[in-house]
Amino acid sequence: MLRNPIRTSILVAALTPLSLAGVSAVEASSSYKLVVPAAAHAAGVGGSVWSTDLNFYNSSAFDITGRLTLIADGTTGSDGSPSAVVTIPAHRSIALVDAVGQTLGQTSASGALSFDFADSDLPKLAISSRTFNQSSEGTFGQTIPALSNAEGVAAGTVSVLFAPVDPVATRFNFGAFSLEDSVVTWRLVASDGTVLVEKKDLSVSRGTALKYNDGIHGYFGVEPTPGEVVEIEVRSGRMLPWASRVDNKTNDGDFSLARSVRGNEPPVIAGLDTNNDGSVDVKDLNGDLTLDQALAISSGAPFPYDMRLVASDPEGKPLSFTGLSLPSNVVIDSASGLMTVWPGVGLLQISGVRIQISDGIDTVIVTIPIAAY
Repeated sequence: MLRNPIRTSILVAALTPLSLAGVSAVEASSSYKLVVPAAAHAAGVGGSVWSTDLNFYNSSAFDITGRLTLIADGTTGSDGSPSAVVTIPAHRSIALVDAVGQTLGQTSASGALSFDFADSDLPKLAISSRTFNQSSEGTFGQTIPALSNAEGVAAGTVSVLFAPVDPVATRFNFGAFSLEDSVVTWRLVASDGTVLVEKKDLSVSRGTALKYNDGIHGYFGVEPTPGEVVEIEVRSGRMLPWASRVDNKTNDGDFSLARSVRGNEPPVIAGLDTNNDGSVDVKDLNGDLTLDQALAISSGAPFPYDMRLVASDPEGKPLSFTGLSLPSNVVIDSASGLMTVWPGVGLLQISGVRIQISDGIDTVIVTIPIAAY
């Protein structure tokens, strides 16, 4: 990224929309390390007119230059997405009024804003936005901060968006930004816990902005009722789900991120059944994922040793077993956990093996100590 020593004159931010071809100091592809998941320059429902102001603060002794990109709703970010180079002078703040319309030159658009700055510059920047409706009575708006990748909802997590208490007086828009290639399930859940509608295992490409206006109607296809929630289960990847509840009379809106709860429990290790009689002979009683007893195996035995690693999934999902850098003397069946150890002098060189167990979302790695003789 561009860096200039602090000067006595104020450096004016470069706000010209451009394709960035030939601008070597600014990355040409987005890292999605910092995202405002909802922004707009567009007319909305009920005569509303929405726009987004951006605020930047640079705490460092150097000017910081990066790239601002709009990923329009329903699209995936690319080098063709509307972009602009922006410079924040050292120890100063700047405001971009109507950033989507004026800075990025869009006549009517909404979506997510991505910010590309050098990793070393990110801790020195504060970025926030306000998306608001303009009316004859003034503006009604919602503050939406720039969010880091770490604030996304990760695989194995269920998160919840709360629908309006009064679905007649208030409309409910929601969406998500995909920080990574993701697989996600959306559910509409009634107040009594009944799953009313489920959109299962949808694949979403990295850098995709999703938005569902009046989403209970428009996306789930049903009439909203009080007390509903939208549940988002991220099966793989990482996403930023969000919601906005907008008063139908004033067009005043709020903004909220999904509240995360644990949606998946990792596999549980019982131990090792050393003679395949259905009972666990070697356990991990202290839960450190290393079996409590080393296997005594003769390197010169005239037969292989068969045993089974026993594990279960709390949600009943099938498990897969994968050896990590196993020696040639050891093989494991991926579906059953059946492990075969073949005698040989090579066993004398190892102190144990590591097996990864996965339920498709979470993984645990078990160490099996071996004492070969």
